[in-house]
Amino acid sequence: MLHLSGVKGVSDQETTLANALPALLVILGPPVAGLAVDKGLGRPRGFLAASLVLTGIVTPLLLLVPPLGKHAPRPPRISLTCSAEGAAVVVERCAGRGCLDNKGGAILFEFLVHGCRFRCGENSTFWGYPHLCTVGSSGSDLCRVMNPDPALETPLRIRSPLSRYVKREDSCLYPLVLYYLNGEEYSGLKCRQLADDCSVECDVDGEMNATRRVGSRSLGSTAEPEADHLADNVLTEPICDSRPVFPWALWIYLFLRTFVELLPATAFALLNAAVLRSVGGTRIDREVVWGLASMAGFASLCGYLLDFHAEVFGVQDLAPSFYSLAVLMLLAAILTAALPRHCSKTGAEHGKRKSGCGTARDASFLGIGISAVLLGMSLGVFQMILPVDPIPILTDSPHLSNGILVACGVLPALPLMLLFTPLVKMAGEAHLIFAAFAIQSIRFAGYSYLESGSYWVMGLEALSSVSHYVAWWVLVVLTYKTFGHSYAATSQGILTALHFGLGRGLGVLLVGFGGSQWGARQTLRGGSAACAGFSFLFLCLYHLYLKIRGWWRQRRFHHRYQSQGDSIPSPR
Repeated sequence: MLHLSGVKGVSDQETTLANALPALLVILGPPVAGLAVDKGLGRPRGFLAASLVLTGIVTPLLLLVPPLGKHAPRPPRISLTCSAEGAAVVVERCAGRGCLDNKGGAILFEFLVHGCRFRCGENSTFWGYPHLCTVGSSGSDLCRVMNPDPALETPLRIRSPLSRYVKREDSCLYPLVLYYLNGEEYSGLKCRQLADDCSVECDVDGEMNATRRVGSRSLGSTAEPEADHLADNVLTEPICDSRPVFPWALWIYLFLRTFVELLPATAFALLNAAVLRSVGGTRIDREVVWGLASMAGFASLCGYLLDFHAEVFGVQDLAPSFYSLAVLMLLAAILTAALPRHCSKTGAEHGKRKSGCGTARDASFLGIGISAVLLGMSLGVFQMILPVDPIPILTDSPHLSNGILVACGVLPALPLMLLFTPLVKMAGEAHLIFAAFAIQSIRFAGYSYLESGSYWVMGLEALSSVSHYVAWWVLVVLTYKTFGHSYAATSQGILTALHFGLGRGLGVLLVGFGGSQWGARQTLRGGSAACAGFSFLFLCLYHLYLKIRGWWRQRRFHHRYQSQGDSIPSPR
């Protein structure tokens, strides 16, 4: 996102789409790779190493995308065309806009006519001394010779309501059937032609003043009516020429960005499956702690490189960060291929016990999937609102500030992950997910009231240690327990696609378009209310599920007891 908004200079709407579409396409990668691994279509280590290598290759290619800057918006081109039959003001149509409908003549437009020349045919233009002849109410013509020398030329200052128009594909023609010149009213303007296929073309000053009439002229009077304050000028709004400098740059960027999002997500899902298989899904504390600590360090490193290693002219240079990531991915691929593989017997036995699918398992994963999507939506929302204003101590280093904010969320999660197994045993997975959504609601509400340059942002990011990191690993372990060892890669791929793909993409769209519709603060407050409501609903449904499961097990026990006698032990 930083690469797109900081360097490419696209609009907010394009930034939203460029962040949402690649995220949504992530759903194509991890599930397919996971299924291929579980079905034995390739070695898990090979898929993981290939994903890491391709990530290291594709990421620096983003630096080759040409800038997506656009031409500065400009007013539409306005000219005057004149022949022996009459004259009209020609206004360029931009962005599919219509023509001004001023049938009542309530608005008077004032403009300068100058720079007149002859135009014959399509492209033949030459200077001369065009004659512009006014047509008065009595039918008499008064001609004026336009000097081609700008230093000797006196422009015509015309005021007209432009009450009629002819719509063309690329322009609007406003015939001069009523206008005022030097305080007198005229009913037409004609030009002397050099030949039948020639006409006179004049420049019209783009700064056209628009005024509203405040009175009507008396019957038979040819004096110019009075006018008051400036009105909104719909003819010269700067809406033209916003075309991109490189029209295909956005599509190239989206293509590369899709792989930059998809490949690391695939590697992440396969790595999770490999770790869970190696430890049997029991203790993932050390592996996760090492990963989170590396994430905090690399985020701060990227911020430092962006702020203190700019180019000579102070332009943001993303190359060091991208190259650092590419080197780390390649090193990880080498380690993946070189290190020996260890698989826990407990994990294999767990997979045998969990093979197949059942109704309870499907219902359990439905809850896991919904939670993953909603947590992913909140991740997408915070992805769009960050980077926020830098913390006060780092006002001159905004990117380093954002890296430290990432570390503020990761570092409190390290002791929690070291105590992950006893924490889950004490609180239970469902109650930790409930706590995550409740804390996420507090984060949304806090950001909606947060003022710029506040240290409170560090505290709000620290809350993400539970609302994001702990909650995510709870979902990872629950998914492994639900599907087991045999379907670890597939299930982790689906979970990753739901969270980092579907959920994050929907969150980006929500804050991108909802923020422009309702405002960022109202969108965040709505997200706070949604998280609070879901946490309460989740807790109620979970305890209702426990009640129904207990009742069903008790009923099944009594049925078996009646059919087989007293040899059946009591249910636990």
